[in-house]
Amino acid sequence: MKKATYILIVLLSVSPSFAQGPQGNSSNLPSGSNGFGGGSNNYMNFVKGEWVKNKTKTAIDGSFYLYDDWTNLAQIFDFNNKGYKLLNCNFNIKLNRIEAKLEDGNKNIYAFNSKDISKFYIKNTTFVSKDIDLGVSQLLEVIYESDKLSLYKAYVSKIKYASVNPMTQRKIGKDRVVINNVLYIEKGGELKEIKLKKSTILKLLSNKKGLVKKHIKKNNLLINKQTDLINIFNYYNSL
Repeated sequence: MKKATYILIVLLSVSPSFAQGPQGNSSNLPSGSNGFGGGSNNYMNFVKGEWVKNKTKTAIDGSFYLYDDWTNLAQIFDFNNKGYKLLNCNFNIKLNRIEAKLEDGNKNIYAFNSKDISKFYIKNTTFVSKDIDLGVSQLLEVIYESDKLSLYKAYVSKIKYASVNPMTQRKIGKDRVVINNVLYIEKGGELKEIKLKKSTILKLLSNKKGLVKKHIKKNNLLINKQTDLINIFNYYNSL
């Protein structure tokens, strides 16, 4: 079959019960074969994206991918709430997109267009599409979600270049990939970047500041520790 800027995978309109994520009842999502065709379901469709080269060797230490290997099952949903289940997936941090490695001899990689994806689940982690700026959307990891507030994490990559020997003009060591993250808080329909400081969090929860402050002190909670921060948000939501 001719390669184009489409990948053929099994497609099924899903009800809310299929959209519960890794912990929910998602077993009824159809499974693609990470090739063309496959699966036993009669519903077929095309999803826009592009073929990319599988660069197995690089002169840079580290990787732009979130996971060390590709043995990951992903459940992907578009904005029509149609779900796809694919094997051999990974998240490309540099390009903010999910990719699937095809089951062919060359292990070709197919990159999905992030603009067409509303959310996806991979390795018990949820990513959702959010507008981080005017007209700019990005896939963010869900750290905490509630009606009052939600916390998201954006992964950011950069290359730290090796120093150069001034005598030989040769690099000392290798360039390496560095992965950092940026946190976003969503409250009252507004999404904004935040720094993990106690004063920032207390200001964010200002209507219950006194009680939250006592809870933090009583339980020796650390703002920059993710599990403790979730504990604080859960307490705030219980008030």
